[in-house]
Amino acid sequence: MKKSALIAGVVAFLFSLGAAIGISPLCVPCLTLLFGLLAGYLAGLFDKPAEQSRSTRAGALAGLLGSVGMLLGQIAGAITNGIMIGPEGTARMLVQMGLPAGGPAQVAEFYWPVLAASTACLLVFDAALMAGFGALGGLLWWQMRGNKQGAFSRNQ
Repeated sequence: MKKSALIAGVVAFLFSLGAAIGISPLCVPCLTLLFGLLAGYLAGLFDKPAEQSRSTRAGALAGLLGSVGMLLGQIAGAITNGIMIGPEGTARMLVQMGLPAGGPAQVAEFYWPVLAASTACLLVFDAALMAGFGALGGLLWWQMRGNKQGAFSRNQ
């Protein structure tokens, strides 16, 4: 489980950092599906639990531990994206969308607190989502390989 969490966490860190910098920190929750499933499936593959409940539990824990990498990548990406765009860029985007933004000084008053609060909310959401999809990944491993493993060992 630790090995699968580490693999998923490192890969999730890189992808979430890239998505948060290149596109938006709001895109990172979409990655939780993929990396949660990956962590859960790898937990089953490496640990080979003998029961479905253990496979699901190992997958959920691997997803939760792997989410630490994703969370760190999302934080670093949100900060980098926030510095690159800044209050001035946000004010320009709001004006281009036809929304009343005021000047960059007015946007700067709420820019960093809103960025910090939205990132914190996304972190909690991403951790829960990745743990849930990790449990699903562990269950998928059990359905595809784990239950056959038990039948094979009983036949010998």
